[in-house]
Amino acid sequence: MTTPDSPVSALLNWIVATPSESRLDMLALTVYPLSQYVKGLDFSTEDGGGAALRAWLTQTADTPIVAASKLRTVVGHLNEVIKDRASAESWALAKQRMVSSAAAIRADETMEASRREEMLAMAQRVAEGFPARHQAGIELATSWETLRASGLSTTAIKEWEDRLQAADWASRKPQ
Repeated sequence: MTTPDSPVSALLNWIVATPSESRLDMLALTVYPLSQYVKGLDFSTEDGGGAALRAWLTQTADTPIVAASKLRTVVGHLNEVIKDRASAESWALAKQRMVSSAAAIRADETMEASRREEMLAMAQRVAEGFPARHQAGIELATSWETLRASGLSTTAIKEWEDRLQAADWASRKPQ
């Protein structure tokens, strides 16, 4: 089902070529939610679910319709995750949430002082990383759009599905 020139291979090769931090973030935000309702797709924090996603997308027992449906599902999830990571509005909201969280931590009188300082320092480090992560998100979105325009276009996926369907029909024995 998955040949070197298939849309699934194009997606999996693109994922592997994505810088590690962006890849893990993107996979976690895609695979974890899917793993909550997709039987056989298990999430792992070690690789953001990359190995499980590869195994799930390349199951040889899938019918052409199922294989194409899986790919369309993953592409749809990735579209939203990547769009969010490239959006200035999304990062502004994340910063606003971080400021609110820091204020809540400061106001929590039940928290031990050393724990409070530790959490505030962590929040500061996370917030300081937002500009670099936003830039990485923009770069990821640019790369994604290039892939979507070619190997993962609606037309490319449909043509692949049609080739799979034709091969499936050709392999059936006459009755």
